[in-house]
Amino acid sequence: MIVVEESKEQVVLRLPAEFNFRLSNAFRECYQQRDPGLTYVIDFQDVSLFDSSALGMLLMLRNHCGEEKARIHLVNCGPFVRKILATAKFELYFSIDGGGGSGWWPGA
Repeated sequence: MIVVEESKEQVVLRLPAEFNFRLSNAFRECYQQRDPGLTYVIDFQDVSLFDSSALGMLLMLRNHCGEEKARIHLVNCGPFVRKILATAKFELYFSIDGGGGSGWWPGA
């Protein structure tokens, strides 16, 4: 289950251990009816399984947010997730934080 925390200008999506195709509908529902101008923080703290469909979901979120205008932060990315993101060259499209165990949040 994706945990959603929302404030006036930001939506935080805390992902479960498995971020894969089974979450595609739930992930889309987290942003589809929200303002594309919001800042989105995708928290990978608990993610241990991450596949190519998850990459596609992130790109769909970016598309929803206006592509180059998108403010999307991928945070608390462990080595496994960072390797996949680096292979896909996602640093060109997203702000990515590896996390050091203490967590990272915009404005912190």
